[in-house]
Amino acid sequence: MNDIEYNKPISEEKMNKFSLKHFTWINQIFGDHSVLSLVHNVYNNKRYKFTYRVDEEFGYHHRIWDNVKNTLRDSIEEDIQLGLNNTLCQSYALLLHQGYKWYDDNYKNQKNMIQMYRNLINNEKFLEFLNDDIITNELNNELWIDHASKNNKFITMDINYIIMKINNVLDEWDSYGHKYFDK
Repeated sequence: MNDIEYNKPISEEKMNKFSLKHFTWINQIFGDHSVLSLVHNVYNNKRYKFTYRVDEEFGYHHRIWDNVKNTLRDSIEEDIQLGLNNTLCQSYALLLHQGYKWYDDNYKNQKNMIQMYRNLINNEKFLEFLNDDIITNELNNELWIDHASKNNKFITMDINYIIMKINNVLDEWDSYGHKYFDK
């Protein structure tokens, strides 16, 4: 992307709508402990284990335990997750889990996150488990809320609908949404 495209202004209204869609379709779903457990089981990653701490202001803060180095990796404590709007802690944890590195470049990290999520939702085994264990489970009909909808209604628990919405958010994130997390 050239500097002109990167610096092109985006309206505050458009950014606010993006932030609600991102929260709904990325943070909420991939920050769900059941979904993270599915990712861990499907990819059978023995090096990393998802963990979190409860933050009184923001709720759960996702981190990852490195079994090889016997250390806790935390995107905030390591000054990787910067910016007032940067609520990507589960994405940073997922990056390491999925074999990516963290960089001191927020834009590069976000591009890697977008690719990582595309890889996840194109993994047939992951989608099968997500559908069978979470989405079609009747107990989960009111699991996730569509924060971008007018009435904060519950998400329609249909795998194709959910993947379509995730793809739409990833496209917006790639196009302009990365700027939201730089603020």
